[in-house]
Amino acid sequence: MELSNFDPGTETSDVKANLYFHRFELQNNKLVVRPVSAEEVNEAYQLEVASYPLDEAATLEKLTFRQQVAGDFFLGMFSEMNGKMVGFVCGTCSLKSTLTEQAMSTHDPAGTSLCIHSIVVQDDFRRQGYATVLLKTCIDVVSTQFHNIQRILLIAKGYLLRFYVKCGFTLVGLSEVVHGEDPWFEMKVETKEARALPFMQVSAFAQKPFKGNPAAVFFQHGSEEWMQQVAAEMNLSETAFVQQLQDGAWHLRWFTPVAEVELCGHATLAAAHALWETERVLSAEAIKFSTLSGELTARKVCGWIQLDFPMEVAEPCGMPDGLKESFLLSETDVLYCGKNRMDFIMELSPEAFKTLTVDFEQLAKIQTRGVIVTCKSDQDCVNWDFESRCFYPRFGINEDPVTGSAHCCLGPYWSNKLGKAELTGVQKSSREGTVRVETNKDTNRTLIQGHAITCFSGSFFHRNI
Repeated sequence: MELSNFDPGTETSDVKANLYFHRFELQNNKLVVRPVSAEEVNEAYQLEVASYPLDEAATLEKLTFRQQVAGDFFLGMFSEMNGKMVGFVCGTCSLKSTLTEQAMSTHDPAGTSLCIHSIVVQDDFRRQGYATVLLKTCIDVVSTQFHNIQRILLIAKGYLLRFYVKCGFTLVGLSEVVHGEDPWFEMKVETKEARALPFMQVSAFAQKPFKGNPAAVFFQHGSEEWMQQVAAEMNLSETAFVQQLQDGAWHLRWFTPVAEVELCGHATLAAAHALWETERVLSAEAIKFSTLSGELTARKVCGWIQLDFPMEVAEPCGMPDGLKESFLLSETDVLYCGKNRMDFIMELSPEAFKTLTVDFEQLAKIQTRGVIVTCKSDQDCVNWDFESRCFYPRFGINEDPVTGSAHCCLGPYWSNKLGKAELTGVQKSSREGTVRVETNKDTNRTLIQGHAITCFSGSFFHRNI
């Protein structure tokens, strides 16, 4: 599931009803879960009376009241094809920690409990997973958007208890609420437990564990302060944060342990892999990312993940003060020095490349994102056209294991030098990774290909919200 506009760093429940969307595909149907508007309450009422006995169904007046006073908790599931309501869930808030008739008949905006009144799906969509997705989405919305809510409560008949347990609820006991002829059981979800945020750690440009460049991928955004704190806690070259937009694209941001960056290849590769792996995006679909470097695209090509990135051509330049000294290089060691909008690039002789030493304290004084060091592969090497290493001490990364964005510069550089558009490079860090790169001068784009493998997945807990 994917939520938008989640900010775990904001202590507020003042969330407007049009701020969160959840899109998914089920049984070949594309649907969206979003707040129900006032004009759609009558449609919800028709579903309500078709789904509950008359002595249990809410009146149109009650549903209208709930939408008016607690619209953020009145979520509808809609078909994206025809806009029809497939189902809905609604609730109101109470200061009570258990369900009573009084707690369910009013709404207290300062309430710490959300009392669920109705969970309804059309007959044609029952027993196919739609109600499960709808209720789990409601739990996610409440847990991540409304930090004052401590629990979600509902009452259920005996034959539905297993369904609610599957959705994350636990049984409290027999309810004191009288609603129709049959007895009801109270169930609850503690939302602080539901605030455990899923993430994955993926090795990009790697075909086996402990190789390539690891990146953490979180499936939601937060405040810049929160995302930076998470990236510092993960302490990887980059942590990626992805969030689905209303047009189906994904907003992607990258953070090192100390700063946000404008372009990152390996964390984009990791994000695409994670979205396919968790089936947030279908395996055959391309992924569009909205980023600080414009629109980037990821797709699967013959078993590789291909990224469509901008070309970051370097222009020849003089060496800035301290650069040569940072690597203990002589004049004859450096065959070329250039600069693009982000990095310096130096081609070294193969001998100088192999014996490279780095003074990171000195290198961090140079005003640049980083320095790319490269050399031509040995003539006898049939696997790679060029080799590289990348250093970013000003961004908290002394040496990056495998740097996708650097190949937006390395690609056009070696394409011009070797006279070929398609190349394969190896980044010679301790973890090492292989990158395929193709340059297109007509479109000014660079196609970068690599593999990715999931190392582990887990939950990131928010103890103080």
